[in-house]
Amino acid sequence: PLRWVVPLEWGMLARPFAGERWWVLGLPAALMVALLCVAAWLESRRDHGSGLRRTGLGPASGRLRSAWGLALRLQRGVVAGWTIGLVAAAVALGSIVVGLGDAYAANPELAAMVRRMGGTDELGLGFQLGILLILTTLVAVMAVGMLGLLRAEEQAGHAELLLATATSRARLAMSHLVPAVVAPSAVLVGVGAGLPLAPAVRDADGSQVVDLVVAAAALWPGLVLVVGLATALLGWAPRAFPLVWAVLGWAVFCAWFAILFDLPAWLVDAHPWGHLTVPPRDEMDWWPFGVEVAAGVALTAAGLVGYRRRDLR
Repeated sequence: PLRWVVPLEWGMLARPFAGERWWVLGLPAALMVALLCVAAWLESRRDHGSGLRRTGLGPASGRLRSAWGLALRLQRGVVAGWTIGLVAAAVALGSIVVGLGDAYAANPELAAMVRRMGGTDELGLGFQLGILLILTTLVAVMAVGMLGLLRAEEQAGHAELLLATATSRARLAMSHLVPAVVAPSAVLVGVGAGLPLAPAVRDADGSQVVDLVVAAAALWPGLVLVVGLATALLGWAPRAFPLVWAVLGWAVFCAWFAILFDLPAWLVDAHPWGHLTVPPRDEMDWWPFGVEVAAGVALTAAGLVGYRRRDLR
């Protein structure tokens, strides 16, 4: 019964290709209408430019004594939102594995699609690895969004005010860069642990969690490479920063939709995670792992040099 509470489960509860229950598809439509009505009602009650609840007074003595404190204050809401959303999505999507056996038996085409998505004949593992790659691209979106706050602070003129004090450019850049690497890396591990949680509890087999955490760690160089690219663009060509979103957009397309098209393998693999090996599906190859980490670190270092040298907007 609890499956009916999770909107992500409604697609499976509609039983596609296996005794369809079309009325279930009305649930997301009804929820959307209800949420829109609630949003319109809340919008009509709040003052323009403010929220429903009056902002409280801050502490008598502030904690924003450095660029690091300010960056953490700006990013804590972003980190909390992304962490809760991604880990919850991993647990919810991973729970689908528990009921996929019947769906595979009733729909061989679905089983073939999952084999292509996960790159393995083991359907449960293939589904988990496919979802892991999708969520990994979203973790990278989180990282780029956090690093993009540095650019937003520059555009708003706040960075100029900070740099007018004893704060150096290197310290200001690092105050945003370090959280943009550390927090998404931790979330990536959390996603890997959350995906197999439901089947691991069902089977009383903790090794599934270990396997997916290792798989998530094997995808970490792609995250480093994306952050490095974003840092390099911020340091040398901030107006070209949207290029990193184009890279992530292509990675999302390859992870989500490439299996629906007959595209060349070299084209589908042309993204930051395309050439990485993912245990336990693959035997670990440290060469692409090391190359991407080195490239990400080099791009990050180059970006920090550029940020120290270029004029602020």
